[in-house]
Amino acid sequence: STLFDEHNQPIRSFGLMADVTAIQLSEIALKETSLNFRYIAENIQEVFLLTDRDNYRVLFANQAFEDIIGFSRQELVTGLGFFATIIEPQDKPVFNDMLHEVTCNDSAGAEVRIVQKCKAVKWLQFKVRRVKDEQGEITGFIYIIVDVTARKQAELELARREANLEAIINSSVEAIWSVDNNYRVVYANDVLLDNFEKAYGIRLQPGMSLAEYIPPEKWSLLKPKYDSVLKKGKKLSFLNHV
Repeated sequence: STLFDEHNQPIRSFGLMADVTAIQLSEIALKETSLNFRYIAENIQEVFLLTDRDNYRVLFANQAFEDIIGFSRQELVTGLGFFATIIEPQDKPVFNDMLHEVTCNDSAGAEVRIVQKCKAVKWLQFKVRRVKDEQGEITGFIYIIVDVTARKQAELELARREANLEAIINSSVEAIWSVDNNYRVVYANDVLLDNFEKAYGIRLQPGMSLAEYIPPEKWSLLKPKYDSVLKKGKKLSFLNHV
């Protein structure tokens, strides 16, 4: 600034200088951090969402949102409420429980089904964590969303096959059972259980050892047969024995 005399002539000037190096460096670091964050987020295969704390407003969504979820990022204008419109009705309580849990714990998760625009159904795994500032105050939430459709379909197919196999085994007129290397029962169908109970007066349960419930004199004859199967991989047939 300038000081003037009574004739409005400048007679003295004043200046103020401040070192803004730290401020400039902080702004540069913040800009670089933001660029790094976006680069990483845009190049991961999982969906990455960042929301605020109070309104679940989406502050950032990566390209994977469109690739996996099948909707544009502009449709997130309603925040996380958007998911309420695409999650299968029976899975909505699971999703809401996750949102509630993360208000009490640092992280939470859920697996739900969504219906895409093309009417295809996808299984999504949600993982959410709190975001905290330097004072430990919650400022928002980070969501990682993974497409687990293939795994879920494999699990359902495995469960279907196991159910079919169990139905076949249980309908068999022959005794069918399996034991581990310690002769403990892993599985036995009703025919085996009925025959064992008639022979030895006890109904087998998974985890029970044949060596403990078959009389010693009979077990001394059966044990080598079991060992030939369990330790040498031989095939073996039993007639009138367990």
